[in-house]
Amino acid sequence: MEGEDIVFIENVSSTLIASSREPSNEPYRSEATIRSNANRTPPSTFRGPLPSVESPKDVAALPGSQGAMNVSKNPTEALFGRCQPGESTEHEAEMVDSFNKMGFPYISGPPVQTKPGLPGLEKNCPPLASPPPPPPPPPPPPGVPPFFSVTGMAPPAPFPPPPPPPPPEPSPGLLVTSFIPPIETDTPNQFIQVQYSSESISDFASRVIRIGPFRRNVLMTRHPAHVADYKEFEWLLKHGSSEIWYEKPTKAHLRSIRTLEANRWAPDELLPLLNARPVSLETPKVWASAAMTTPTDDDIFECAAGHAVDDGYAGTCHECTDAKSEALESTPLVYCLVFSTCQASDPFIHGAHFNGRQIYKLVKCGSREAAVAEAFYAAGVNGWSLAFSCVMKLGEDFEERSGTAKKVNELWMLAEEVDDEKTIKVFY
Repeated sequence: MEGEDIVFIENVSSTLIASSREPSNEPYRSEATIRSNANRTPPSTFRGPLPSVESPKDVAALPGSQGAMNVSKNPTEALFGRCQPGESTEHEAEMVDSFNKMGFPYISGPPVQTKPGLPGLEKNCPPLASPPPPPPPPPPPPGVPPFFSVTGMAPPAPFPPPPPPPPPEPSPGLLVTSFIPPIETDTPNQFIQVQYSSESISDFASRVIRIGPFRRNVLMTRHPAHVADYKEFEWLLKHGSSEIWYEKPTKAHLRSIRTLEANRWAPDELLPLLNARPVSLETPKVWASAAMTTPTDDDIFECAAGHAVDDGYAGTCHECTDAKSEALESTPLVYCLVFSTCQASDPFIHGAHFNGRQIYKLVKCGSREAAVAEAFYAAGVNGWSLAFSCVMKLGEDFEERSGTAKKVNELWMLAEEVDDEKTIKVFY
């Protein structure tokens, strides 16, 4: 019997040590918990004093045991049974004393994770450590209240306005060229200056000037006009209406017009250009002929009245100059300007200024100052060229007469009366 007891004790001791190292399905009970529950009422299975255990037979004879102890089970479960739901764990204190009497050291096992859903474990077993709380949500963006969806709260602050759009590109009429001429004009009087007969035309040579307010370069020409120049635009001066764009008629059309005029038949009116699209030229050309530069008080050198000249100097006759100037200022004049540019293609392609056809427009003014201002604006803002200009007497122009044009060499000659109604005097 003693040898069997020794073998039994060794088997139980090894089983307890192995079970303490292996994970168990039973909930973990610390010694402090066991001592704190010592005063509770023990379960009904172990009421009364705990019997002494000295041999395997004594273990089998314990109340609630099922024959010989199965060493594969937990020693505590084999000796005292599984902890039932609602049962107290007070008997574990007595189990510790019983093991101490038998010489078995009581070893506390590691905590065992309980499976969720097992009934009764929530009451008898200590709760596991809860997981750490989730991190707080990120703060709201600036300008938005944290509880903007709650009724009564202020609405979110409006978003900042978008940045302003980039400045638009300069219009075709205000193109900035890389070449800046040294001469710049700011007023119409500086643009086309007055030229008296005593001044040399070489002082006003053709040149490129810049219209400062409109940032436009203009080619200014000062050469004299001839009859061929007038004939080039006579069709518009005789048959065209002012402020309307035209294309130059063909030779056949011009021939038919002359035939009707020779037979004293009124020719048909010129057909205006439908859907005119005048192009703004980058560098227009302005022809400042004598009609644009000659003042009404121009000097008169040849005295036809035989006025005396001081010191025998055959220069300007002041008496004739004053008389002709007063007569010319009292005579209504018509300044005719012919502007030209290109008809834009459809669709218009910027920069293709020379692919379109030439178109022309007639503008009429009542004085030289008005004509100069019109040319200054048309070239600087619109980018149109001044192709031709001339002066006629109001009432003796092509609006009232249908005769033949006659060129006069001096502006003051327009104030002289002419008996021939078939002649139209033109100064250019």
